[in-house]
Amino acid sequence: MAGTPPQGMVPTAPAIFIKVVKAEGIRQHNGQDPTPSMLIRVSVAGEAMPQVLKTKPMPAGVDPTWNQEFMLPVPDPTQAQLECTLWDDSDPQPQGYANFLGEVLLNLARLAPYKGHYIEQLFYIKQGKTILTDDQASGNLKLGLRLDIPDGFLPPAAAPTASPTATQNQHDAAENTAAEQQAVQEAEASQMQAAEAERRAVEQAQVLAEAQRQAKQQVGEQALQQAEAQRRAADAAAMTEAAEQAERQQSEQEEWRQMQAAAQAQAEAQRKAADAEAQKIMEEQRVIQEQRLLAEQATRQA
Repeated sequence: MAGTPPQGMVPTAPAIFIKVVKAEGIRQHNGQDPTPSMLIRVSVAGEAMPQVLKTKPMPAGVDPTWNQEFMLPVPDPTQAQLECTLWDDSDPQPQGYANFLGEVLLNLARLAPYKGHYIEQLFYIKQGKTILTDDQASGNLKLGLRLDIPDGFLPPAAAPTASPTATQNQHDAAENTAAEQQAVQEAEASQMQAAEAERRAVEQAQVLAEAQRQAKQQVGEQALQQAEAQRRAADAAAMTEAAEQAERQQSEQEEWRQMQAAAQAQAEAQRKAADAEAQKIMEEQRVIQEQRLLAEQATRQA
């Protein structure tokens, strides 16, 4: 029966309200993410009650979220145990209990002092003592629980009897049961403390991993910035070298042009000097020729 009783309803018989919230980090099956579902039932003094409830199977994954609510009768809360077993529904023909993913067993007597109060808690998923698989169970199961017990309810073991011997036997049995329950409660308290310590250790590991990731990211960003600065410096040096080389080439070309101009000026001066010398020689020859002609004319006239 799913859902919570209507607000204000007084329970007529003991019952446990269960909200299956989610699971985290459950194991894989056959190397793949399972399609997890959960079976829920109550057992009293080691005898399983006939009513069994099942959550809906979730899509493949190791962190399913159900948020489903159920109610189961609890004939004797002082000797009752809530059994939550997880299974992989993706395997149509499992070999034995190969699709068993783990279990959470809770002593409901521990909830009796908190009857009527809703408590939500994380429980460590265990392998169990009777079901053996190749892979061990892992992860946590988050449950919300409320144990409803009517006022004045007496468990069957506490009902009065007419026989003093029977009464003494019941008293002794109750004391033994109380001692056993105390031991179970202490063991479960130790289990819950261990699960809480493991959860905190996981959270601390996640925080440390995130800090390391951020540090690596920061180092990577610094390395990128340093590489970018080096690239820019190299580009600037290359540009400076190219500018200096262009300036040297321009200077060399200017010197070459000046040398060519000087050589051309020198050649022009030499040409002009040669032309002047040739003109002078021609003028001297002309004068000599004229003098010779005058001399020959004078000789003929004489």
